[in-house]
Amino acid sequence: MRPKKVSTAAMIAIVLAATYTLISQVSAAEDKLVLQITTKLGAQVLVKVDKSSVSSNLPNGRYSVLDDLANHIGIRYRSTHECKIVLEQRNGFFVLIPWQIFRSAVSSDSLHIVTVKDGTQYSGKLLTKVESIGDAGLKKTYDLAFSQSIDLVSIAPLSQERMKDTEKIDQTWILSINNSTVERFEILAPHFIFPYVQEHSSHTSVKETDAFYLNVNEEDIPANLSDFESVEFRGKNVMTVIGVGGKKISGTLKLFELFDSKRYPPREGLWMLVSETKNGCLLILEKPIGKIEKVAQSKQEVTQQNTSQSQQKTESTKPDTSKAIPIKSKLIEKLLMGVAFDKDDRITNPLSWPIKFSDGTTQFSFQLAVANDAEGVSISIDGLEDQGGYQATNHNKYGVVMGRPKQWQYGATLNRADGKPFTSKVYKLKITINGETETIPFEIGISETVRKAPVKKPK
Repeated sequence: MRPKKVSTAAMIAIVLAATYTLISQVSAAEDKLVLQITTKLGAQVLVKVDKSSVSSNLPNGRYSVLDDLANHIGIRYRSTHECKIVLEQRNGFFVLIPWQIFRSAVSSDSLHIVTVKDGTQYSGKLLTKVESIGDAGLKKTYDLAFSQSIDLVSIAPLSQERMKDTEKIDQTWILSINNSTVERFEILAPHFIFPYVQEHSSHTSVKETDAFYLNVNEEDIPANLSDFESVEFRGKNVMTVIGVGGKKISGTLKLFELFDSKRYPPREGLWMLVSETKNGCLLILEKPIGKIEKVAQSKQEVTQQNTSQSQQKTESTKPDTSKAIPIKSKLIEKLLMGVAFDKDDRITNPLSWPIKFSDGTTQFSFQLAVANDAEGVSISIDGLEDQGGYQATNHNKYGVVMGRPKQWQYGATLNRADGKPFTSKVYKLKITINGETETIPFEIGISETVRKAPVKKPK
């Protein structure tokens, strides 16, 4: 019996159906979050993540807030996918990073350095675990805090609908933590979040709100955080709000009074300030001390201003090239010497060549930046042997090169252990990289008269 002929239309339908099935399978695979994880015990595994969640021994209220933010709540990256990795930078300060912009993480001592899509790096303790289904349908769990490295293999792209959420948030704020000029972040949509206990239950729920009460002279005045030009958080729930015209009003923050706190008691009296960064991460600060302030300029003006400030900072740290320290090694990208470092671990007022510190100098500093392929870096200083010992404060910086943490700045401030000035003489800073040594002489307290005085020969 001859096989039945298949019409052209039927054949096209079969091909289309097969193609659709294949595309569906590929799409389903792409929907999976896939990570390559190297554990601290040396195992390297490809993990198709079925679930990610907060993993820590945090108090219940704080855990509930982070878990809700990590798995359900987002400002820009709204998704049914459990889409954020949790990083604790320090006690009470958390960064939640969407998996969609996560790229890699590497272990550095007890912390991890996380790199995101735009190249920004965050360091801290990972508080996330991921689960997958292994052979025989058995669940496998990986606590990322015990990983040596994590690399993103694939993840579903963001939908256009979710990307449009960005257009709804156009007001930029500046967040200053502890009123610092260093810890400043451009943020979007700052608001409050706090956990509470559901009625007739021990289950903890989470509430986000722009609204609050400010108790001023024993009167609870309702307000919205986003209505003010700036807000200062001064600790112990004390707030100062600044409206149009610069008028300041201080009082006590009250959040839980927004609801029936007898029926829905707050969990541990905890509240946090949550906001989004420009690259899509969430910043969460528990009862912060600091300030948030609206940026009045347009987005273009803000970008231009930041670019100008960045250029000014870069130029301010560059020594006069005509008087720069002469360096032969191409592996040394920058070498500065001066008295002290600033809060950004950069030497303030670097000295020009030749390097001369004044008589009575009690401390001096050096700042060395090396190329990515620099290996075996060691630094020593000749001339300190007779100083009765010295103390060094490190100002090192680290980055990620080829997926591994790597030190790129070597810096230190040196003082004598006895607090006395350094002896007036010529010292030598010796820098060894890849087996080759560069020697940089510098002087402390040698006057021109002493330098030019003829040496008396013995009779």
